[in-house]
Amino acid sequence: MTATEELCKCPRLPAARHATNAANAVSVGLAQMYCNRINYDLEYQHAAVAIRCFVVVGILGGSFDPPHEGHLHVASKLMKLLRLDAVWWIVAINPQKLAGTYSLKERMSMVKSVIARCRGMRVMCADSQYSYKMVRNLQARYPQTRFVWIAGSDTLSTMHKWYRWKQFCESLPIVLLERRGYVYNVLRMPFAVYMEDERVSDLKFLLKRRRGWSIVRGKICAASSTQIRNAMPV
Repeated sequence: MTATEELCKCPRLPAARHATNAANAVSVGLAQMYCNRINYDLEYQHAAVAIRCFVVVGILGGSFDPPHEGHLHVASKLMKLLRLDAVWWIVAINPQKLAGTYSLKERMSMVKSVIARCRGMRVMCADSQYSYKMVRNLQARYPQTRFVWIAGSDTLSTMHKWYRWKQFCESLPIVLLERRGYVYNVLRMPFAVYMEDERVSDLKFLLKRRRGWSIVRGKICAASSTQIRNAMPV
């Protein structure tokens, strides 16, 4: 099997047993079928790029329910600042959010629209409901690619509740763009306390490390998916 064929294998998603009930199981199963098709197409698009040595890809993960200018601000700002070869928007299929405002297919479509004119940005489905497992899977699939997790600083308010969050923090570099209301509270959060000795100010050096993190300050975008959903008519 060639390297390109290996890269183009369709990833398997977690079994429907992760759903909390039978109805969710059906929804998750359909979501997995949709994700398999989307990710299979994406793998072909990236095969030629991924086999290059030391490609640096930013991972922007989330529910994107819905995606907004704040997400695009984070992706664009950090892609330019870190000189990333690409940014992959990875849409979550968390069973607990299946009853959210938008379906997985709708969220995928909206992200595609948001990044339609953004060179180097792609959308794909998460192959696990856990960020830690998803990152490990990507690292195994693309051993010659360096991944960096990019996000707004508000992510730190809940990161310590993620599945195996400590192992996740140690699995790849993390770069955060400050978000309004979270600028001065970041250093008191469990993530920052646990990773206190891993904070790096030199971004170029950070990307060469196996783990570490940094906060980037700049123009703040106050857009929020929660605010957008709350503003929608019932």
